[in-house]
Amino acid sequence: MLEEKNQSQEKAKALEAVRDEAQIHSKAFGIAVIDLQIATLLSSIAGLLKKKLVWLAGVAAGLFGLVYFTDGFLVFI
Repeated sequence: MLEEKNQSQEKAKALEAVRDEAQIHSKAFGIAVIDLQIATLLSSIAGLLKKKLVWLAGVAAGLFGLVYFTDGFLVFI
């Protein structure tokens, strides 16, 4: 009985570690999605308005999105 309890506790701690690691990655991926959506929106608006400044803002947002996307895998920020 005691041995089963110890095994269950070990499994629970291992699963908690996996959950905590996934939460770290999910934050960066969430920010990346937002930045990439903003980049797409700004690029679409720039195409309609023919404004280079708006397009450059879209490029900047896209670069931030790519940095955070990479961070989602490597966790360097």
